[in-house]
Amino acid sequence: INTFFKGKIKFVDIGGGHNNTIHEIVNDKSSFSSEKYNVNSYHNFIINNESLSGDLMPLWTCPFDNSIEAFRHKVHNIFGVSWHPERKGGDGLFLVKNMIDKRNK
Repeated sequence: INTFFKGKIKFVDIGGGHNNTIHEIVNDKSSFSSEKYNVNSYHNFIINNESLSGDLMPLWTCPFDNSIEAFRHKVHNIFGVSWHPERKGGDGLFLVKNMIDKRNK
């Protein structure tokens, strides 16, 4: 999604804390009941503020490297997440459901 809207992605090695792990994400502008959650992570690419498309806005970030773990389009009903809500581990499915519910209200 980010590359479609002219953003970029950055490769991180497997030791970078994003492959086959559970890690914390934060959102200090959250309307959720908590500002911190855990999500699973199975990826070797990240998006940061410098590489995020201008058409997108961050929703959740990883505090240990400030990578963007979830974003939404500023106008259209489009969301992107870096975790796998279909896999066990963390709060990812809960967060995806809530992002959709809040956007559709």
